[in-house]
Amino acid sequence: MPESVQSPAGRTSAFSRRIFRLVQAAPIAVLAIALTLGASQIWTARAERAAAYATAARALANGDFIAARDGFADLGDYRDADTRFSEASAALAPYESAFDEARIAIASGRFGDAIAALTPVVRELPSFQPAAILLDEARHQRREALLTEANTAEHDGDWLTVENALATLAEDDPTDEGIASRLASVRRRHAPLLYSRDGVVYVS
Repeated sequence: MPESVQSPAGRTSAFSRRIFRLVQAAPIAVLAIALTLGASQIWTARAERAAAYATAARALANGDFIAARDGFADLGDYRDADTRFSEASAALAPYESAFDEARIAIASGRFGDAIAALTPVVRELPSFQPAAILLDEARHQRREALLTEANTAEHDGDWLTVENALATLAEDDPTDEGIASRLASVRRRHAPLLYSRDGVVYVS
């Protein structure tokens, strides 16, 4: 048989050796892939935490204390997130206190006090959505209460109370033409008369 022609047995043996080498190399390749994927995941997780930290720090610097507190809370023990969380919580505390006071005021029917407490909170911390919702509710309830007061006083002929209630409503919403027209009518038709007699001023 010519030397250049390999016997079937030789070919089988060479193939077996190649298979054996591949089998030997497979665990190494799998390990390399696993290490690469693991390193990639670790890098991605670190990058995500760094980005989240930067976002929370930016929110704190911009006065968005809710976003800052929530962001640092999610970061756990990453860098100084716990210290920053405490800082954001302390900055947010006065707003949360005003919110709680407003809830108590609304429950007690003191809508004006609630509005006074919530207005600066919503203005300075617009991301505090519960405060914005509560402010709208306080304004709605005060409007309903003032309308009821004005209607009851009108029925009783207490025009001074009617005027005061309508004036407050007009101040709360200067764009309400219906209230403005009604207030003008009351002032025109039921304004108190002032007169004096013997140096004494009387109101009728």
